[in-house]
Amino acid sequence: RDFVITNRAIYFVARKKKAGTVFYKVNKRTELSQVTQISLSPLCDDYIVIHCSDFDQAFTDPNKTEIATKILNYAKAATGRDVPLQFQGMVT
Repeated sequence: RDFVITNRAIYFVARKKKAGTVFYKVNKRTELSQVTQISLSPLCDDYIVIHCSDFDQAFTDPNKTEIATKILNYAKAATGRDVPLQFQGMVT
């Protein structure tokens, strides 16, 4: 899975290879105003969870801190509100 972060939305994208050509399909687009919280694992396991009003997206990425920072900054600029950031060993 891939994703794209813009100043207005997060796009969750699937990458498929067919006949030697790579295709991308947007599986989910979420406005930054729909992000309710971001959870990061306090361990060195690269887990990040983006909590939205209608779903939660969990994945691993070695750049979890940079991803969270981008989302927090873009969400603040787009909505004027701070998105809570949680460091927890268990996601509820």
